[in-house]
Amino acid sequence: MKEEIVLHGVVLSEHSLREFDKRLQLLTMERGKMTVWASGAKRPNSPLLAGSRSFVFGKFHLREGKAGYTLRSVEV
Repeated sequence: MKEEIVLHGVVLSEHSLREFDKRLQLLTMERGKMTVWASGAKRPNSPLLAGSRSFVFGKFHLREGKAGYTLRSVEV
């Protein structure tokens, strides 16, 4: 199992995928510009809802997978 990566950055853009998912472009202090997948971020009761909006600055907890990085949680 991959360990969690913690990065500080800002959401540059958000793109809708499927019914409840988003693809985010982050600009991070540690790794620069990167693409992150946020599963279920458009659900009304999702803990990722506020942190996956454009121009939000925060501490992003990611998990690396086969297809890229997945957003696990956000501290705004």
